[in-house]
Amino acid sequence: MIEHVVPDQSQGVAAHRNPLKILNHLPYLQNKRLLGYVVRRGAVFPEEASEAAAMYAKARHVEFHPSDLCNLSCSGCTYGGDRNALSEPTFFPLDSVEQLALLDPASMIIVGGGEPTLYRWKGAGFDVLIEKLMAVMPWLRLALVTNGTFVPPGSWPAHVEWIRLSVDAASPSSYAAVKGHPFFDSAIASFFRYLDSPIQRVGLGFLYSGLNVSEYVRFAEMVYDAVMGQAPHHMPKVEIQYRPLRFDYPFATPKRYVVTEADRDAIRAQLEGLIVARPEMIPFLKEQTNVLRGLYDSPTQKQKEPHCYYAEAFKIVRANGDVYPCCMGIASGALKLGNLLSDSMEHLGLATATVVGKSSAVCQEGCHYDGLNRIARMGMEGVAVPSMAPLVRSDPMF
Repeated sequence: MIEHVVPDQSQGVAAHRNPLKILNHLPYLQNKRLLGYVVRRGAVFPEEASEAAAMYAKARHVEFHPSDLCNLSCSGCTYGGDRNALSEPTFFPLDSVEQLALLDPASMIIVGGGEPTLYRWKGAGFDVLIEKLMAVMPWLRLALVTNGTFVPPGSWPAHVEWIRLSVDAASPSSYAAVKGHPFFDSAIASFFRYLDSPIQRVGLGFLYSGLNVSEYVRFAEMVYDAVMGQAPHHMPKVEIQYRPLRFDYPFATPKRYVVTEADRDAIRAQLEGLIVARPEMIPFLKEQTNVLRGLYDSPTQKQKEPHCYYAEAFKIVRANGDVYPCCMGIASGALKLGNLLSDSMEHLGLATATVVGKSSAVCQEGCHYDGLNRIARMGMEGVAVPSMAPLVRSDPMF
């Protein structure tokens, strides 16, 4: 039965998550190889290396955390959840958005170690931030990940290509247990408000662990029934993304968060039962969800790649301006490249050149992105080529 919902990688959610998207930036990565060569020869050609290092710091895709303030206290949150409320929250300065533009990204996903829609700066809110981003970088393709408990006022949705609400539960009781607050109904109400907005794709996220895995399949059914009951004309907009909760190095996964083989067997049985009982859901499950995600373990890549192409094309910018090459090592600060608000682009570029060699203990322990690094390497070697599927080829986010 499971074969009925195996996705086509060129369509729907599978296309948006297609790992070949990193090859859309193959010419960029080839240029980064040349820049890296010049940076490493800095002792021979210092002036040339300085300019190359500043260019080497740039990224094609940026993850931006404008706020570290959160109104939830999610189980497993490595950022501290609403514990940040105990101290003065940090917001990225609105008058420093020009610094973000120095990274010259083609696309940006706004998310956070806090809730991004709670952003405020000297009386300005999230809507002003979006308008500022678009004024400074009018070419930018934007996406937003939010907990959905607050919908900021303004016309900002017109600038957002897709949005994902992290709900992670199929019932109010499960939501309260996972999120720490009883805001399930508010999040679902926000979901329907966003369906009525200009945003092209409106998704719901289910970050699964041992705490909520029993509702894994029920979540898809709940979303399908809610949309078909209240806004069936918006069903083509709807997406569901399942992701496993991970605890990156140096943190071990607590036992209560572990998804077991028995859990996966239960997911398979429930999914097969749903397919039999409700065949009308098959197109939705296949094209608008990645429901098969939870059936397979996803350990850190065992085949390690020696070069981090991911770090050459991607950056994370935190609310305080700290810059990272990926999500790994943020909680410990192990892979911090510098600070966008206080360090030069040359400094960030030199730090990036160090990270791409993957000498850090974090990288040596294991990397979630070596699958993408492998695809990028194969592209550089001419073994892999970019997808020709329109949905994949046209998407700069990876």
